[in-house]
Amino acid sequence: MKVMGNDATIINDLRAQVAALKALVEQLVAQCAEKDRIIAELTAQNAKLTATVKAQAAQIADLKGKLAAANKNSSNSSMPPSSDLFKPTPPKRRRKKKSGAKRGHPRHTRAPFPPEEVDEVVVVAPVPCPRCGHAMERLTQYGFCQQVELVEKPCRVTEFRAHTFSCPHCGKEHRPQFPPGVRRLLGERLTAAAAFLKADGHGSYRSIRRFFDDVFHLRASNGLLANTVARTSEALAPAHAELRERLKGEAVLNVDETSHKDAGRRHWTWAFCADGFVLFQIANGRGAAVLDEALGDDFAGAIGSDYYGAYRSFHERHPSKAQFCWAHLKREIRALIESPDRATASFGQRVEDARERLFRARRRKRPQRCLAAHALKVVRAIKGARASRPGIANLKKRFKGHAAGYLRFLGERIAPTNNVAERALRHCVIDRKVTQGTRGETGERWCERAWTAVMTCRKHGRSAFEFFREALRAYTNGTPAPSLLKNP
Repeated sequence: MKVMGNDATIINDLRAQVAALKALVEQLVAQCAEKDRIIAELTAQNAKLTATVKAQAAQIADLKGKLAAANKNSSNSSMPPSSDLFKPTPPKRRRKKKSGAKRGHPRHTRAPFPPEEVDEVVVVAPVPCPRCGHAMERLTQYGFCQQVELVEKPCRVTEFRAHTFSCPHCGKEHRPQFPPGVRRLLGERLTAAAAFLKADGHGSYRSIRRFFDDVFHLRASNGLLANTVARTSEALAPAHAELRERLKGEAVLNVDETSHKDAGRRHWTWAFCADGFVLFQIANGRGAAVLDEALGDDFAGAIGSDYYGAYRSFHERHPSKAQFCWAHLKREIRALIESPDRATASFGQRVEDARERLFRARRRKRPQRCLAAHALKVVRAIKGARASRPGIANLKKRFKGHAAGYLRFLGERIAPTNNVAERALRHCVIDRKVTQGTRGETGERWCERAWTAVMTCRKHGRSAFEFFREALRAYTNGTPAPSLLKNP
């Protein structure tokens, strides 16, 4: 077949176009392969960066948690105020109260000594008349003032002499015994004073010795003062034992504990605060066994405490009732509000708002039905949280099992906080910081007996010094010991 010239030209053009298309397709295929390679590299790089971001996010979250834990202080946790490196910023008050006496309050002044307690009366000598210089005559008394002063020698030294006596009838010789307690250098009041300075004044033996030397002009050794304190401890033992037996039958108790140093070992001081007394006990443990020993197996009263595991363990094994401290809970809620995690902070703020409404209604003495409704809102705010952060989960778990332990104050005569026991323990904490603890069982027994007497007398407005003196007198004479439950 003969091909025309024009057809040949067309065929050649088509062949050239096909060849060009083949070259273009090969170029596009090469470009697609290059793009696939780049996409694969970018995908691998993206996966690596994603893993790096996840690791860094986890590291940032961990560092934020550690920073939040490091920023905990006495205002957002159960840490003592003495552990604060810096004083936490107090919350803003709605209204700053003016210091001093408030308008409308009656004025309180000290009552003067009655005439039978006045040892000396000094009449102010008249002066010559400032106008003419003539001597003036006394008319009527227009005022007086009283002043109390230490005498130059406040201690009185009494020497007891014993002689041998013979009977003129039978000729037998007799040696009378000294009165009870006179063979000791310190009398009843000085012994009570030394014990009072040690128990209530947090004094060391050296500081008490210097006080006796400077004020009483009496030289005493550390050994003499230690024996004096040990004797007072024996005199206080019956009163302390009476309170320990009374403790098991109390209807409401507030209990707390703090560490105690004994010869370098960590022991624990427990405070049991009842309506009419405060009992201290020093034990070598912090577990529920201390509560078992102190309260017994049949204790059925209500115990106000923090959420420490020893109290929960005691409630699970005994018929007692719990009232967990809202002050501790408030500090934990504040820690959630200060959390860097937004969901945790939002949850903490919702719970705090509900808690504030509950206690505002309680301060305004709303009816029981209103308080129960506010308490239900607090429980719902905690249990209804959806976020699974550690702080939120812990609070949800706590209220899931022990919500009734936080709301018992609404229907029973018990305080919602454990401030009573915490205030009682401040005396022990101050003593621990000043004296550095004890060095044996004798010192521990002295501390728990003396602190019990001091705080119980303070609760009744009673003189601890006078109680020490009464206990020493009974111990010396062998008569029944005085009771801390009876206020004379």
